[in-house]
This record gives sequence, structure tokens and C-alpha cells, in this order.
Amino acid sequence: MDQADERKSSQQQELSQKQENAMVLLLQGLSDADVGQQVGVDRVTVFRWRHSEQFGREFRRLRRGVWQRSIERVQTMLEPALDVLQRHLSAADPRIALRAAAILVRLVSPPKAQATNEKRRAGGKSDYFDRLKAYIDAPMPGEPGHLEAMRRAAGVDDDDDMDEEDEDEEQDA
Repeated sequence: MDQADERKSSQQQELSQKQENAMVLLLQGLSDADVGQQVGVDRVTVFRWRHSEQFGREFRRLRRGVWQRSIERVQTMLEPALDVLQRHLSAADPRIALRAAAILVRLVSPPKAQATNEKRRAGGKSDYFDRLKAYIDAPMPGEPGHLEAMRRAAGVDDDDDMDEEDEDEEQDA
């Protein structure tokens, strides 16, 4: 192979500036069409780049790096978050301690079991995260709206959770 062939081969191995820019934009979550528009190529070109061996290999390498940095960042935030939760578990106000304990139990329970129970309750559709958010944001016990918020967080309709007194009152009416 002569020098011209070697240069051509090495140029084919290097990614162009447009391809490198495209990788950065793809890692930010932009679509092929948006990436193509920003780097000045058609979306089909971006699609072909993503499916080429060299581009794909480099993109996967960069994506692993992004994920690794994200994981490390979350890991550094975990210790302070657990410290806050631990302080709340030891709070003088038993309502705060109860809320912290409930959050902890819900967060560490197996996700598959949660999803299965949620799907069963929702007739196949899981709304676990919506209900968890409603629970976390709910008023504390004794505050106005607490009972209604807990029912919403538990996915219980007001009609489904009538106690015996309510049933007796309805029968008397």
C-alpha cells in the first residue's frame, strides 16, 4: 500500500468535525432531524452515521462515559440524601419520622413487586410514580386535606373506602 492509500485509509478511520458535533448533539438527546439541521446534513445522513461501525463504536464509548459520570454524580449525592433521611427518621415530630420511614420503605422495596401490584390495581396500567409523588407531597397527618391526599396516593376512590359508619348512615337514609 503506498502513502496515498494509507492517507486515504487513515482519513476514513477519522470522524469528521460534523460527525463529532453530531455525536455531542445526539448525546444531548436531539433527534436525527434536529442534529442534521444543526450540523448541516440531512437526517438520513445522521441515521447512516449512527449505524456505521466507526461512528457507532465512538458514540457508544462516549455514551458510556456520560452514563458513568452520571452514576458517579448520583452516588456522591446519595450519602447527603441518606443523612437528611436519617435526621428525619429521628425527628422529634413523630409525623415527620413516619413520613421519612414510609418514603424509605417505598424507595427500597423491590420495583418488580411494586410494578406488579400497581398494574394489577390499575387494570394493567402502572401509575406508581404519580402515586409516590402524591404521597410525598401530601399534607402531614392532622393537616387539612391529609386523608384525601392519602387516598389519592393509595389509588383508593372515596367510594371504595367507606367505613361501616358511612354504610350505616346510607342504609338509615
